[in-house]
This record gives sequence, structure tokens and C-alpha cells, in this order.
Amino acid sequence: MEENIVEKLYQAYVYAIPLVMYHLQRISSTNTVKATSTKAPVNQYIHAEGLADGEAKYIVMLNMDTVYSHIYFDLRKEPIYVKKPASDRYNSFEFIDAYGDYIDILGTGFVGGNEEVEAVLVGPDYKGELPEDVYVIHSPTNDLWGFIRILSKTTDNADYKNIKKIQEGYEVRPLSSRKKAYVQPDGIYQPENDFVPFEKINQLSTEEVFAIFNKNIQANPGKNYDRELLESVAEYGIGSGKTFLLENLPKAVQNEAAAFHERMLEEFENSRYGSLVGDWMLSDSSIADFKKNYIFRANIAWGGAGANPVEMAIYPSHLLKTGKDTIVHFFEKPPVRMTEGGFWSISIYGLDKFAIPNEMNRFGLNDRSDLVYNEDGSFDILIQKERPEGEMVRNWLPNGGQPSLIVLRFYLPTKQLLNNEWKYPEIKEG
Repeated sequence: MEENIVEKLYQAYVYAIPLVMYHLQRISSTNTVKATSTKAPVNQYIHAEGLADGEAKYIVMLNMDTVYSHIYFDLRKEPIYVKKPASDRYNSFEFIDAYGDYIDILGTGFVGGNEEVEAVLVGPDYKGELPEDVYVIHSPTNDLWGFIRILSKTTDNADYKNIKKIQEGYEVRPLSSRKKAYVQPDGIYQPENDFVPFEKINQLSTEEVFAIFNKNIQANPGKNYDRELLESVAEYGIGSGKTFLLENLPKAVQNEAAAFHERMLEEFENSRYGSLVGDWMLSDSSIADFKKNYIFRANIAWGGAGANPVEMAIYPSHLLKTGKDTIVHFFEKPPVRMTEGGFWSISIYGLDKFAIPNEMNRFGLNDRSDLVYNEDGSFDILIQKERPEGEMVRNWLPNGGQPSLIVLRFYLPTKQLLNNEWKYPEIKEG
């Protein structure tokens, strides 16, 4: 009986993590009076002023190919109007609900392509009329995350002046002000909300996790298929308007419930959410549309929020458990749909999933890098602490001599990639 209680509560804890992580990201990223390049009030864009670097820690495993913008929408009062401008490069606007599931994407490879697109975002409670001349996106949650990626055509920030023009073309306002002059309101700054979300969630107790979950679930209801799980734990104080307390549980359950986070991290460490393809771990195809795969969804929310569906991008990875010099041998260039705006890259992160600071401020290489190729069209990426001699410095990813995580990114993958028919790079350590 008590074992059954533990398991139900643990599944509820895992289920709660994405909503809690979203909440932490939202209150941290919107903790400002005016919009800046790192924070902005709710329903206002946060436009980064260049490619991510070793100091960027608002999201783990940041892409080093695109300049990010993001926005935290609140759809409680009314729908929100947005406009994605036309652009001459990969430019996508992904919408992710408060549980980490992608809803829709405007832009390259999806709705509207590289043309201008107007859309209205509608929350689950809205019953009013909607305009017929814009694209409508229905969100299952009132809290919604918008994630913008704009490709840099250079490997440094020399191209940012062009990206900035695209950023300035993005619009957002309440639907009622769509065709009116509109001034964005000031936000609120609270010192206690200055934290790194990834670090904060690892410090929360089980009671604190469920307290945040209970506070946020009313405006952000789960899917229909979540109902059975939520109903099974309601009597323990989990749900809208409820209070979860360890002391209310049977004594034999309390210690295990208090250690749910450690148990979850251990499960992350020991589980595979995909399959091995050569030396690379390829995520399960349910990524970004997880359904009842709650542990996978929690893993992505905790360690890499903002995933794309596989039709947009795939992210094979490999863990280097030592800091030894490593060669990643590509037999050929990755097959992405470059004529449609696709691109590929290879990036490296520390075990904390943040970029590794280095003398060159180089955190990734890509199809725009001035790489050295072998005569047969293959090429080698060198991952090591010491700077290589000669021209191979162009193929160097500095790792500080420490264990690290390699991540490949293939945007607009071809069927060859999606069907695992491509020969993945070979990894030679030491």
C-alpha cells in the first residue's frame, strides 16, 4: 500500500517538473521594469544582442548558431497578436506550452516560411470572437513560451546588424490593440526573483515543487490523458487550490517523498530517451510532443527546454566522460535541406550543460565555419584543451581538458537523417 503511494506521488512529481521549471524561467526572465537583452516583462520580447557566449546561463545547451529572442506570454486576459517579419535566412518562432510541448511554429520550414506571418495566440478559457485574416494558434495553457531563432550567417557577431533589423520587425500586443497605437507597460522588479532557473529547481524541496505546481495548474490545465494521474494524487494535496505537506503522508513514505528530486536525477542519468546510432544518442521521436512520456518530458524541461519537433531539427549527442583529446571524424557533410534554409553545427558544453569559456570564445562550429576538409570531402573536428598547430585551429573546439557533452544540430533534416540512413561521425578519444 505504502509503496503504491510512493510510486503515484513520484509520477506526479515528475509530471510537475516541466510546469515548475516553466514558472521559474518565467519569473526570472520577466523580472524587470523595462525590456533588455536578457529580460523583459510578460508579453514583451527579450531580444539577445548577439550569439550566446560562455556567460549565458538563462537556458542550458544554448544553440551557438542562432541569435535568440524569447517571450513569455500571458493569455489570461485576452488573446495576444504577434507578427513575424519576412527574412532572408532561417528564422523560426516556436510556441511551447507550459508543460514543454510544442504547439506550432511560424517561419522557416513551417507556417509561412520566410514570409511575413501574422498570428493570434488564444488561451484555453477564451470564448470571444477572433479575426479571420490572421493565423490562429490555440494554446492549451494560459502561460505560453515563444522561442525565436534567427540564423547568423557568420560565426561571430559581424552579422548581428542584419539580425537586429529582423528582430525589430517582430510585433506583439493584446488583440484589442492590434490596429491601435500601443505602448508596452512597465514590468516589476523583485530582488528575490533574480536566480538561475536551472540552479533554483535543484534547490527546491518536494513540498516547494508541489506548492508551485498547485499554484500554476489552474491556469495551465493538463491534457485529457493526464486526468487519471492527477485524480489519483488529489487526496494527497496535489492539484489546484490544494496544499501538499510531507507530514500528512504515512511516516514510511515521508523520507522517500523528500528525496524525489534525487531519485529523478538518478533516473535521468540511468535512462535512455532514444536510441544509439553509432556513437551518438538520438532522442526519441516524441521529443517536443511527449504525450504520456512524462519522465522524458521532465528531462528535457530540466536540462534543455525549448526542443523542436524532429521535423524541424534533431540533436544527436555524445558524452565525453574524460577530458582526453578527441577527434570527431565526419565522413561527409550532414544532409540538411540547405536550399530551404536548413543548417548544421557541432557544439560542446560542460557537464553542467553550459558553454565552456575559452580563449577564442568558440563554442561551436558549423556549415558557415572556415573548416579544413580532407581530400575525400571528409573532415575532422578536434576537441582538446591545447590549441592545435597550423590551419587545424580552424577545426578546434576547446574543452578545457574536462569531461564534456558534444551536441550535433541538424535543422531541416533530410529523410536520410530522419530515417537513420546517414553514416554518423566517428568519435576517437585519447
